[in-house]
Amino acid sequence: MSPRRARVKRIITIREKQLDDKVKALRQEQRALAEATERAENERQRLSHATAERQKLESTGADAKSWLEADEWLATRASLLDKARKHAETATVAVDRARGFVRVAQVNVKRVELLSERMEVQERSVVERAAQRLEDEIAAHRFEQTLERGKQGSR
Repeated sequence: MSPRRARVKRIITIREKQLDDKVKALRQEQRALAEATERAENERQRLSHATAERQKLESTGADAKSWLEADEWLATRASLLDKARKHAETATVAVDRARGFVRVAQVNVKRVELLSERMEVQERSVVERAAQRLEDEIAAHRFEQTLERGKQGSR
């Protein structure tokens, strides 16, 4: 293996490691997205529960203090749901970005692998041409010897 091909092999190893790191980062972002989505769903359920509690107070004719507490609780739940949804959106963007990084890393690995394959084909071609030249020279030498023998035999 030529020094150039050895260097390309090392680059392939490095690029594959980078790809593995990008895939790990993507998996972490996907886990974060799943957690954020779950939190948002939990907050949506809590908001739904708070809305139902407030509607119960409407039907039972609760006092002003209970009404205010229910209203504040409902507003808090709505705010927490909004924050959870924004966090999930941010996590979605992070996952998309990480996927892009993985694609770029995959392309980089593929490019270097193709370069290595082309170099291998080129090296093989050079060796095959040298072998063919050697065979041609040997055949030419044998032919010359045969001609010389033929000349010596006819004398």
